[in-house]
Amino acid sequence: MAGGSHSSGTPAPSASPTATATPPSPAATQAASTSPVPSTAASSPAAGTNLAETGGGSDTPVIAGAAGVALAAGAGVLFAARRRRAAGRQ
Repeated sequence: MAGGSHSSGTPAPSASPTATATPPSPAATQAASTSPVPSTAASSPAAGTNLAETGGGSDTPVIAGAAGVALAAGAGVLFAARRRRAAGRQ
């Protein structure tokens, strides 16, 4: 740069000193490192909340059965089509 002013994009150090963080006292460290105490509140969700369902629903066997039937029907159609094509070549 021609003017002698070099801008590198980094901020210049400030003239005023900044405050440094002081380490926590031993009592504060000990209090923070204790294990949490379990809540005494009820663990069941409140009425009216919309929580995600986990696990299988009651319609899972019906869906699995329908998928199995569709898979078997597709396999049967393929088998019949190949057999018909093979019979036509002879």
